[in-house]
Amino acid sequence: MSINRLASACDFHEVKEDELIHVDCIEHTYPDGTSSLHNVCFSLFKGEIVAICGSNGAGKSTLIEHLNGLLKPSVGRLVVLQHEVTQKTGIISEVGVVFQDADSQVFAPTVIDDVMFGPLNKGLSKDEARKAALDALESIQAAHLMKRIPYFLSKGEKRLVAIAGVLAMDPKVIVADEPTSDLDPVHSRRIESVLVDLKTNYGMSVVIATHDMDLAARLADRIYVLAEGQVISEGKPSDIFYDKAILKRAGLEQPAAVRIYESISQDHSLVDAKPVKEHDLIEILSRVLQGARL
Repeated sequence: MSINRLASACDFHEVKEDELIHVDCIEHTYPDGTSSLHNVCFSLFKGEIVAICGSNGAGKSTLIEHLNGLLKPSVGRLVVLQHEVTQKTGIISEVGVVFQDADSQVFAPTVIDDVMFGPLNKGLSKDEARKAALDALESIQAAHLMKRIPYFLSKGEKRLVAIAGVLAMDPKVIVADEPTSDLDPVHSRRIESVLVDLKTNYGMSVVIATHDMDLAARLADRIYVLAEGQVISEGKPSDIFYDKAILKRAGLEQPAAVRIYESISQDHSLVDAKPVKEHDLIEILSRVLQGARL
């Protein structure tokens, strides 16, 4: 059974060669009749981190659950790794999803058993699955957890194990739903570092769904803003985070660096640099302070 294209309210676009995920005008309605996504278009290219930003209930989780075939759109087109997804398509292992609730994803007796679970179900032998699991744990510097019982891990450690379980499947794309929610600052930074490392050193593309604009500012190359199941804006962080009207419509706040910069700009003549990250703001302020001393 194919997905209904004819009911789509917008035109489909050509899938580009370096496009890993291509979404055209998808809609999704849950079995109880609740409509969640409306004419959503989305793309992910090789070697980028994309943030899907929106408040609770905006449709972020529903969208990301489409990206690996867990959910199927009732209308529109979804193309993953140049293959069109249909209602008969199974879970797409090349797109690994790390869910917000790590407890729902980490359930085996030990960490190594948990990380081996996916490769074993993929058809690897026990030795091959164990190697894949150890490689995944080592790649995120979590091999020391391999013999631990998941129940006794901290939330941050469970999130790392969930990421390792996805990496053991050798995906092309990692999708993380609220990857640092409920984590302390130390573990949050650790997860952020892992996601950046997957892009920088392993050539993976990453999608994060979040309402944490500071997180999105630190990680994302591009931003999608969702509100009431629709994409209301897409673009570079420097464009999105300085558009107060769009953020207000989505129930989001500007990142701290943007708020500070705009506040200072009202009283000082600053270069129109539109910083979104803390270190960019610090660099600008350092130049201002040096000029003031002269």
